Parts: sequence; C-alpha cells; structure tokens
Amino acid sequence: MSKRLKLGIIGGGQLALMALPTLHRYQIDTFILADSEDPCAQVDARCYIGSPTNYQDVLSFGKKCTHITVEIENVNIEALEELEHLGIDVCPRTEVLKLIRDKKKQKDFFIKENFPCAPFAKEKYFPVIQKLCVGGYDGKGVRLQESAVALAKKSLPGECFLEEKINIKKELSIIVARNRAGEMTQLPVVEMVFNKKLNLLDYLFSPADISALTLNKMQQIAADIANKIKLEGILAIEFFETIEGEIMINEIAPRPHNSGHHTLEANSLSQFELWIRAVLNWPLPQSITKSPAFCANILGQNKTGETLIRGFENLLLEPSISLHLYHKKISHPGRKMGHVTILKEDRESALKDLKRIRSCLVIEGS
Repeated sequence: MSKRLKLGIIGGGQLALMALPTLHRYQIDTFILADSEDPCAQVDARCYIGSPTNYQDVLSFGKKCTHITVEIENVNIEALEELEHLGIDVCPRTEVLKLIRDKKKQKDFFIKENFPCAPFAKEKYFPVIQKLCVGGYDGKGVRLQESAVALAKKSLPGECFLEEKINIKKELSIIVARNRAGEMTQLPVVEMVFNKKLNLLDYLFSPADISALTLNKMQQIAADIANKIKLEGILAIEFFETIEGEIMINEIAPRPHNSGHHTLEANSLSQFELWIRAVLNWPLPQSITKSPAFCANILGQNKTGETLIRGFENLLLEPSISLHLYHKKISHPGRKMGHVTILKEDRESALKDLKRIRSCLVIEGS
C-alpha cells in the first residue's frame, strides 16, 4: 500500500463488528463512529462516540479518514457531501445513498429504468403493503393493510407509500460488490424464510433452489443496477419470485446484509471482505463457495434488560456449527443478538439442528 489508508466506518453495529477481522488482517487503519451502546464500542478501542445522524459528529470524524463507508443508511448526508467536497472518498457516493435510503425513490428508480418490481398501489385496491419511505429496518416500517379502514386506523408514522401485494413463492437475495474501476463480483443467490410475526429474516439457505433461468435473471439485474448507479461498495438486492414465476425486486441496501452472514464460513471471500475491497478499489475476484450453508438469526427472548447468555457451550463440540454473538449490551424480545451458520446441504437436517440450537441457547435481558 503506497498510501496510508485511513478507513472510517459510520455505524458501529454488528455489520462493522463482523468486518473487523478483515480490517485487522490487512492492517488497515480503521476508525468507527458509533453510539456508546453499539457492539463495536464494546470491543474496539478505535471507536469515536457520536451520532451518525449528527452533522458535526460525522464531519469531524470523517476528516480523520481517507475513505468513508457506512454500515447503516440513516446517516447525515449533508456532512458526507462536505467530506466529498474535501476530497475524501465516500463509498457509496452520497447521491447513491440519497437514492437508496428512501424506499420510494428506490421504486421510482426501478420503474424509470424498467427493472421489475411490485407496482405502486392505489388505495381503493386492497390488500396493500404500506412502507415507510425512510427509516424502516428489521421488519419495522412495513405493514400489510387489509382495508381503507385499517389503513386509516393503523397507518405507519411518517411519510409512506403503498405497493400492490403480490403472490410470493420465494424470497431471494443476491449480493454484488463493485469497485471504482468497474470490476464486479457476485455472491450466490440465497433463499430466505421470514419470521411472519416480526417480519424479519428467520433463516436462509445458500445456494437457493431456483432454476438456471431465474438465477441468470437475478445476476443480470444485479449487475445492471450496480453499473447504473456506478456502485462503489457492496449492494444487497432482495427479490420476490412470484407464484407465476416472475422475478421482482423488493428493495436494495448499500451495505453488508443479513442475507450474507453465512459467507464468513461458506465462501472463500465473505461479504465483509468484498465490502472492504470494493470501498478501497482493490481487486474483486470471484468468491469460491466452499460449502452449502444454512444461516439463522438468534433473537432476544423473554424480557428486556442487560444481556444474559446461556447454553452456547453446547454448540462448541460441533464442527459444522458456527455461532456469532453481537456484543449487544441490552437484549429485548425480537432483537437480533447473533446468528448461527450450519455448513450442511440437507435442509431437513439443518432445520433440526436449528430447533435444537434454539432450545439450548438462551439470550435474554436480566
């Protein structure tokens, strides 16, 4: 490295946490802007305590760096624009962040560029899916509305839009990395199963059980979107496969994603390695799949309070199982507290393992 790199990550959650081993391996000077309660603030001395949405916090932090990236979309765009004007590499670029952080702007973009997606809905046609334009995450900010009466009584707070409810056969995801030079690589498509009550990812299988035609369509769409927005970094694209066999984009995220955590064990280059390489404009060779994988979220249970963990010792004797805990100080029911990856091809066996893991591993508030 001819130039001393100083990489700043805005956001200190589990995504930044899981990138730290890659950053340490390459001896990259790394700084993280995090809230005092964030996972990275518990384990890494190079955290700067501040708010990703505060202009001065982001600006002061960014001036220490040669490169800036984000692990969350809810950041102060004005400060990032100022950092760009100062010659600091912000990846993805602020114009890309402004597009992606607003889900309505995402959909406008898909429609304008003829990418397949669920169309906007008119209120007289129910049921519909209501989505917050900005700020939704982990199942929050999305609600099925069965009628005009329900929409009026239980509308989401904030600016929203409505889209048609479509008949979903499978929910799928693909992750693409692209650097400034235009070099690009993709990770295998995964098949996701969601927790219907919490509306967040329950577990996934990689690779997805889909046709070659569907795979090719998704790979082409992913490449086209990355090139169209001139992506510098990593992009997760969630898709629906409909009952009729169509492929439709649900939404996109300009950062590592829950649908790529298994790549830490299952692939030669994880999503976190590809993220760092893309941001720094380093080479992006194809990530080799070492094993089929099953990955599941581990959620907080029972009550809210300081995190207590019991039973993980029971998992340490099994070489096919890898447990990742997120160093979150406070646990509450339904909060993502970790994930488990199982390197197995047989889905039925993996689901049995998951049931056993969830029966012995308890994460709850004190």
